[in-house]
Amino acid sequence: MVREYRRAARQCRQHHVRFKPTRAMQMLKLEHQRNLVMKKRQQRRARHDHAQLIRAKRLAKHRAQHRGH
Repeated sequence: MVREYRRAARQCRQHHVRFKPTRAMQMLKLEHQRNLVMKKRQQRRARHDHAQLIRAKRLAKHRAQHRGH
């Protein structure tokens, strides 16, 4: 009886290894990957914009300090 249990477990594992995702699952995974890429791009753009804003403020402050007496 123990051997039958082990055989059933082995067959179950082999079935999961050979599992082929459906077209819908593949499309969901592809869409998820695209969303991740877009999110990374947006985050990178937001960081860049924020850094430019900080630089502009610093330059404006620097120029204001060196303006005439």
